[in-house]
Amino acid sequence: MAFHLNQTTAQQIVETVKNVCGRDINFIHPDGKIFASTDEARIGDFHEIGFEAARTRQTIEVREGGRYHGTQPGVNMPFLWDGTLIAVIGVTGNPDDVREYARLARRIAQLILREQELDLLDRSRRSQAGYIVNALISGQAPEREYLNDFLSRYHLTERSLLRAVIMRPQNGETGGESVTAEAESADIISEIGTELVAVRYPDEYVILCENRKQQEFIRRLTDLSRRHTPAFRIGVGSAETVFGQENSYRTALLALRSLRDGQVLASYESLDLQILLSSAKPAIRDMLRKKTADLIDRMDADCLRTYFSCNMSVKAASEQLFIHKNTLQYHLDRVHRLTGYNPRIFRDAVVLWAGMESLEYR
Repeated sequence: MAFHLNQTTAQQIVETVKNVCGRDINFIHPDGKIFASTDEARIGDFHEIGFEAARTRQTIEVREGGRYHGTQPGVNMPFLWDGTLIAVIGVTGNPDDVREYARLARRIAQLILREQELDLLDRSRRSQAGYIVNALISGQAPEREYLNDFLSRYHLTERSLLRAVIMRPQNGETGGESVTAEAESADIISEIGTELVAVRYPDEYVILCENRKQQEFIRRLTDLSRRHTPAFRIGVGSAETVFGQENSYRTALLALRSLRDGQVLASYESLDLQILLSSAKPAIRDMLRKKTADLIDRMDADCLRTYFSCNMSVKAASEQLFIHKNTLQYHLDRVHRLTGYNPRIFRDAVVLWAGMESLEYR
């Protein structure tokens, strides 16, 4: 991978070093052109000694009366990175006085390129992890040797039990733009504490968590959700082997859909009748929904959900809804009249609840 110093960064370096030593400094391209300088008028000029230093890859020091007649004294030091000539650093002044400043500029440039290299390596690792996670949860197995090499880096095998964990912003407030922003994604992935993460457009993170570490991992994710704005909703899938992650992802989606307002996390194991609904054929769910949820309006539906969440207590539900008990009774009667199912009768209530839940599977 070839690295280079752009003009903006090189200009910052020469100005920083000049503040230390008070000398004019140039960054010279291997073709001899000055591309950064404390003397802006020289940017773009051809630097003969810099070109010679680049050609020979040797530091050239110019003193009074040297062989480069008519030039200013100074040090011209090649800067190489992994064997590639990046630039020649020129510092004006008596070589004995300015040699260390050329080395200082070179050291700063080395640190910057090292940072770039580590950043690209980190991006490459995240990209590879994202590809593997996406492939597994989509049921598209990567090439076996490539996958095993990847797994071995994380001390995993094909038989390791993993859980797919889905994180989405509460109420979709980001609209996808900030979540998929590279810088924010990198920060969140770093906080999550694992590289086994895929960022899926527009607003979803999918993490593969080792089953044996799930309790501590989920605790960390829940804490992250509370600290992040907007907060995340988290669905935890079933424990499956590596090649069972497609099913784990589906069950994580199911857990995510079961969350209600104010809830942060749901695990597949915490579900019950939702499992039956998710496994039912779409035609069955559609038929159930058409007999129940599709026949009532939004106010009826809100009253019904609150009534069920309060264990069919009219008193508790009306207080939570801030309405009179008689008003709630009116809505329950209306649901009975429109659907034929009486919310006050347990068996009918189960059918109505299932019909409401089936809205999540459209």
